[in-house]
Amino acid sequence: LDPSEVVVPEALNEDEALTGLWRDLRAPVTPLGRDGVDGAAAERRVLEWFGVATLDSFGAFSRAEIAAAGAALLYVERT
Repeated sequence: LDPSEVVVPEALNEDEALTGLWRDLRAPVTPLGRDGVDGAAAERRVLEWFGVATLDSFGAFSRAEIAAAGAALLYVERT
């Protein structure tokens, strides 16, 4: 992979065990605060973005998939 940017939860960005990984990447690392990856907040963001009351019509999603979708939408909104 040759990403042009990596978006990660703030907690991972601050994890000292991963400092070397972030430094070795040839791409900027953009941290998202907890509001960007929290499951409940992410689900609300996806619901609001698509103007729906539930995600049922989109199929079955895991909590991690919903969190990732919410984080992606937050990133798009911020940039």
